[in-house]
Amino acid sequence: MDLEFGPDGALYVLDYGDGFFRQNPDAGLYRIDYAEGNKAPTAVIKADKTSGQAPLEVSFSATGSSDPENGDLTYQWDLDGDGTFDATGPTVDRTYPENGQFQARLKVTDPQGKSGLTSRQITVGNTAPTVRITSPPDGGFFNWGDAVPYGIAVDDPEDGTTPDCAKAAWTFGLGHNQHGHPVNSGTGCTGGVLTPADAGHGDTENVFGVLGITYTDKGAGGVPPATGDAQVVLNPALMQAEHYDSAEGVTVADDTTASGQRKLTSFDAGDWIAYDPVSFAGINGVKTRASGAGTLALRWGSADAEPFATVQVPAGEGWQTVTTALGNAPSGTGEVFVTTSGGVELDSLTFQGAGVADKTAPKVTATLNPPRPNGDDGWYTSNVTLAVAATDNGTVAGRQYSIDDGATWQSANAAVTLSREGATTVRYRATDNGGNVSEVGSLTVRIDRTGPAVTATGIDADGVYGDSKRPTPVYSATDAVSGGATATATVDGKAVASGQALELWRLPLGNHDLTVTARDKAGNVTTKTVAFTTRTSYADIRALITQLRADGLITAQGQQRLTVRLGQAEAHADAGRTSQAAAVLESFAGYAGDTALVPDSAAGAALARDARALKGGATG
Repeated sequence: MDLEFGPDGALYVLDYGDGFFRQNPDAGLYRIDYAEGNKAPTAVIKADKTSGQAPLEVSFSATGSSDPENGDLTYQWDLDGDGTFDATGPTVDRTYPENGQFQARLKVTDPQGKSGLTSRQITVGNTAPTVRITSPPDGGFFNWGDAVPYGIAVDDPEDGTTPDCAKAAWTFGLGHNQHGHPVNSGTGCTGGVLTPADAGHGDTENVFGVLGITYTDKGAGGVPPATGDAQVVLNPALMQAEHYDSAEGVTVADDTTASGQRKLTSFDAGDWIAYDPVSFAGINGVKTRASGAGTLALRWGSADAEPFATVQVPAGEGWQTVTTALGNAPSGTGEVFVTTSGGVELDSLTFQGAGVADKTAPKVTATLNPPRPNGDDGWYTSNVTLAVAATDNGTVAGRQYSIDDGATWQSANAAVTLSREGATTVRYRATDNGGNVSEVGSLTVRIDRTGPAVTATGIDADGVYGDSKRPTPVYSATDAVSGGATATATVDGKAVASGQALELWRLPLGNHDLTVTARDKAGNVTTKTVAFTTRTSYADIRALITQLRADGLITAQGQQRLTVRLGQAEAHADAGRTSQAAAVLESFAGYAGDTALVPDSAAGAALARDARALKGGATG
């Protein structure tokens, strides 16, 4: 409850009701004005159910209503919200036969005729979902700054037990005495709630955590959606003695040396304090800060139950700290009582262990796209996409990867493109909002996107060669990434070995391509083409005749006759006697086709071709 005077002199009261961060019909904002004489009564409705299927039977009670002067009240009910009061008395029953939403109104009137009004909505045809918080347990312990994993279960009569998690909303707040302050919120059926690092209310205040969950269903039969809720209280690990929930026989006294500025005194045999709710899930011990000399006992459920732990407080000056194991702490949620043999003043109890905090690291996986190498021998020939995924009992805060052996980590919350060539070891991990870090996974990615380097010598690019020439092409390939580069070559589609002389007379006159094809170990291919041209001339034919004779492809008589005829044709050509030169060249071609003179048919055909090329005035 918060109170503040307004500029109009009225007192404004914000009443949080009896719950935290959820639908709460008892919450309200009130204006209080000073008025002499009789005060109006306050109307309060309680209903045993507020939603369900038709016919819906509802029992209403107005016994929580009150009158400032304690006068006898009269009660009038408008149970269907039609503006007409149709029942009287402090309790009434009503059956709603049809689907719909109805405003049940209550008017209470005191003996002087002043009245108060309130209402409660009743939903027929759509039952509100039942929400259960599966974790953390009600009354669990945490430290400020912890992340607390949560999970819920939903049972809706119309929608079933598989919730739409987008409709599940959570709110975490600071419970402070009987009200709360929202801190953060989110959605989802599971996750991790990050608590503030500091409660922010000072050492003396009774502050705890409250986790509230709401779930809104889909509606049914034309009836609007309904909301169900649940909440758990979370206790700080440090519980001040004076912040008990109930007690008998004790006194709270100021003490500046106490951790909360106050202590518990007059704690005698038969006296007790109790905390409720409490769950010892994840708790393994308690550290007690007390003074005096005596025995404290922790009991479950009642002040006279058998102790499940005892604390021997030693005599000594000032506060003594005693740590006690809680190996036999009870399970579930309940009420814990602290009793004493007498002679002890109690400052605080600090419960030890993880409690409900998230201490479990995420599980992390990684996938690549393409999922398998698209090159040869385990190599990728393209960039690779890395996707890091993680699961956690709370909330995954981030995913990271490293390509420098973990020296630096980069975000992998979105897909990551790996482009560095060579073999790269990629490490990956995930963190949750509790600060837990997963085990580091690793994989190796081998990328070679670049084809091998090709060198080709022996033939000049765009070179012009007489067909009597015998150039020697030399080619090779290297690869700096995957290695293992091999190279092959062709001239006009026919294989050519590196370092092997190329007899140009065997090629047609004209344009040609030397094509070198290299392939690395990853399967990348590089092609290099060297274009060149072959032609002929009297000098080339003369040199070719000499080479062919040396190679045994022309007889001695053939060499003699061909050389003579070639000289005659050249003399005519030099003198400008074109027709005579052409006739002699045709005769030369005839000699070249005579197997008695040129036994090798390929050589004869090449010589005849060259002669006719000169005859036509062609040189290439």
